[in-house]
Amino acid sequence: MWSSRSRNAAAERRLRVLMITEGTYPYAMGGVSSWCDYLVRGLPEVDWEILPIVGAGAAHNSGLELPDNVKVKAPVELWSEGLPGWRWRRHGEPGLRLDLPNVLVRGLMGWDGDRDELTQALVWCRRRPHRVRSVFRHREGWETFLAGLRQVLDERTPDAAAAPELDTYEAATLYQILYWVARTAAEPVPRTDILHVTAAGWAGIPATVHKALYGTPVVLTEHGVYLRESYLAAVRSPASPGERFVSTRLARGLARSAYETADVISPVTEANASWEQGLGVDPSKIHVIRNGVEQPPEPTQAPRDCSVVAVGRIDPLKDVHTMLRVAAEVISRLPEATFRYFGPVTQGQEAYGRSCYPPQKAPAVDGTRASAGRTPCVPHPMLVSSTSRPPIPAPRRPAATARLGRPAASLVDPAKATM
Repeated sequence: MWSSRSRNAAAERRLRVLMITEGTYPYAMGGVSSWCDYLVRGLPEVDWEILPIVGAGAAHNSGLELPDNVKVKAPVELWSEGLPGWRWRRHGEPGLRLDLPNVLVRGLMGWDGDRDELTQALVWCRRRPHRVRSVFRHREGWETFLAGLRQVLDERTPDAAAAPELDTYEAATLYQILYWVARTAAEPVPRTDILHVTAAGWAGIPATVHKALYGTPVVLTEHGVYLRESYLAAVRSPASPGERFVSTRLARGLARSAYETADVISPVTEANASWEQGLGVDPSKIHVIRNGVEQPPEPTQAPRDCSVVAVGRIDPLKDVHTMLRVAAEVISRLPEATFRYFGPVTQGQEAYGRSCYPPQKAPAVDGTRASAGRTPCVPHPMLVSSTSRPPIPAPRRPAATARLGRPAASLVDPAKATM
């Protein structure tokens, strides 16, 4: 039984929330980062810890000034060359789970991967972080991976085309990706009251483990559909069929795991909810949080002056070039029309930003507003879009692996490459 003193102490303790981000807050500006910043500032009575998952070398200062109720943990830097600070043991020690790569490849890449078996494998990584590297450097670990991969490639389902054969490079790359999945699962996570996952991808891995160990409730918010973005990126990608298969199947496996882990899933639009339900999410778990500006009691009347205003990042993902072509076509038919675009150039996309300015005319900027006028051009950035997150690093959003940087791979000894 709790004493009255214990009950009072529990009642007075501030709520603790661990927010797990992927390539966004607090290291990159963009829609999701802005949304996260608004959230933590809007709930000052909550103590927030941020666990960022980023690509190697991407944990740089974004200029964001964090409020006093936010603490940032050391980031999980995928594809980094440094070794984790865990105590290593010899390959031959008793208790190595050499079937770990087999379970991960079947659980994440299989069409109907066993979620329970996958979760238990991820939990093993958390409980024995010092053994993860030994497993993936062991020859038998590589061999069990190949056996599991063969099962995945031989699968036949009416809902998907047959998988392409993978060459040595593609198989070795997938092996390294699974090693980083295991290392992400092995990362220690502080005890907390609620886990807030901001993307149904890599960010869901620590949450899956933590919930399995401690029963911590998980809230998943989705600004975009992780799997849908992977499919769209694969369609545009010049990568081989094998590479596209790896990226899309991995994204599907990560998303399904995150969906099953979450107690509440909050997309920003009903369109996202339909994708989630299509992947087997119980509709009762989905609670849409509409992303947008609150409508005033009496809406302002449209100016009816043939003006078009857009707000968003200047980034290939936003396809500003297409908007400029549309603007030019509209203005050719309706000369009095004007187009205005407000938004920052994504870091690393300065060349794309310059390409959005017409060579014959510089943008008109007066310090607070910028107008494209009758010549469609993009003004200096003023506002930040709140509709999607900027992935790290470029190229942008090529699904689950390149979103956070591309891992190196070795054709000489896949079991020992960069591990």
